[in-house]
Amino acid sequence: MHADPNLLQATRVVAAWYQLKQDNQTQWPPPPPKGKGGPNFSSFTDDKIGLIHPGSDDKTEAEVNKFIDVQGKDKKFHGLLAKQIASEGTVVVKNEGGILPLSKKGSRKRDAGAKYRVGIFGEDAGPGDGPNACPDRSCNQGTLGSGWGSGAVDFPYLITPLKALQSTFDMDSVEITPLLSNDIPVKAPSSLLQDQDLCIVFVNSDAGEGFESWNGVRADRNDLFPQKGGDKLVQKVARGCGKGKSDVIVVVHAVGPVVLERWIDLPSVKAVILANLPGEESGNALVDVLFGDVDASGRLPYTVGKSLSDYGPGGQIMYYPNGVVPQQDFTERLYIDYRHYDKHNITPRYEFGFGLSYTTFEFSNLTVTEKKPRSALPAPRFDSQATPPTYSADLPDPSTALFPPNFRILKNRIYPYITSTSDIKYGQYPYPKGYDQIQPPSPAGGAEGGNPDLYTPHISVTVSLKNTGSRKGNQVVQVYVSFPNGVVDASTGDKIDFPVRQLRGFEKLELEAGKSQDVEIQLTRKDLSYWSRGLGNWVMPTEGKYTVSVGASSRDLPLSAQW
Repeated sequence: MHADPNLLQATRVVAAWYQLKQDNQTQWPPPPPKGKGGPNFSSFTDDKIGLIHPGSDDKTEAEVNKFIDVQGKDKKFHGLLAKQIASEGTVVVKNEGGILPLSKKGSRKRDAGAKYRVGIFGEDAGPGDGPNACPDRSCNQGTLGSGWGSGAVDFPYLITPLKALQSTFDMDSVEITPLLSNDIPVKAPSSLLQDQDLCIVFVNSDAGEGFESWNGVRADRNDLFPQKGGDKLVQKVARGCGKGKSDVIVVVHAVGPVVLERWIDLPSVKAVILANLPGEESGNALVDVLFGDVDASGRLPYTVGKSLSDYGPGGQIMYYPNGVVPQQDFTERLYIDYRHYDKHNITPRYEFGFGLSYTTFEFSNLTVTEKKPRSALPAPRFDSQATPPTYSADLPDPSTALFPPNFRILKNRIYPYITSTSDIKYGQYPYPKGYDQIQPPSPAGGAEGGNPDLYTPHISVTVSLKNTGSRKGNQVVQVYVSFPNGVVDASTGDKIDFPVRQLRGFEKLELEAGKSQDVEIQLTRKDLSYWSRGLGNWVMPTEGKYTVSVGASSRDLPLSAQW
């Protein structure tokens, strides 16, 4: 008897089958033509009736799509959660003069007695050819709600920004003029641009997985600028809106950071919103933030730099392969995004973790309390009490590898059977060297996520947060850790090069105006350790001082303490 790794892997595969009782045909009826079970949707067709074995020589058809509505109803409607997620992920990075939130009735008018005039500009504000016009969402047309790739799904619906704005503004006092194009006609009537009291411009930047391409974008973007002439559109609107005297709001939908330098400092550009990839509730989520129904609470999960070069060698674009098989060695190590910016003291346009709120907050009373003393290594991993199954090492009868009687064989399918015992080859299988040697378990492992002791809290960080503004709002308390100086790895003799600071915890709080709340964030052994390549384990420095900094972003950290 032995525990062959291949058999153990097969055991893991079929274990879930039996755990879910899928061998019980009463609970899990077989698919057509033997039964009415099987999947309730097909990834090969949107039609109700389709091939039950697409890609094979079997042309049998049956009901392959049952069109089951799984979106929930009323208060359990999934769109409500989708909208909340999208609105909380919307980041306001510029809000000069408190132009946001907007009034649904409009505000300052250029012409007394007239309706408040709002111009909506950009293809990204509208539906385009529909949300599912391109396979796997592999094109940039209409408003951008999702990137493309193998994980892309069809939108059940997509609320466009224009539709949401039209249903939110009070149309008795507001007049909306949309231009769902990135090209403003040279001889555009004055009512399109010059007569507007407010202009909202929508631009975007799309990308996806490399098996599809669009307009020269083959997976990653070719640059970090808005696509489809977005920069020029913003510039034209900023110069012409109300003859250059009216306010402009720019909304960016994008798969990642976008360089904004070509227009961010134009005097009429008063507000900028980075709405990321908001999904099906795009427009509804945006207006919730635009009109202040919810606070602007999104924070940047990346740095917005002033140029592509600011992101360093690891952030550059490989326009051509660097070999027959392109190779990326990740020589930048930990120094990506804000850690690169901090190391080289580069000033970003908007730093990692940044985002504006419609109210103001104050941090105070930072305390760092030790919960467990330092020690270099985590506790030894637990010895597993489970023993793997064992199987007979005796060779089975060759006939057990044959197709079962009356088994239906389809073309273009792979089966774990053979048609004749003459296909069997005898001899020693060429397993790799060391295949049968028992390897010692990694000291960093032992459970899901690694050694359980890695998640033992060692320090508690407590800070007071006060809403000093006039309305309810949200703030994200961010905790960054700077490791001790001069740490040398005892196993290799290497001096460890730590980033200036690293995000190690955060907590989003909602506070009423004038209210305060204490926040506690615990930091674990793993938060305070580095990976030792010599030991193959996480190591906590036992000498020197850690610095714990707390604030609203990676560059706005008013409080710090040492441990």
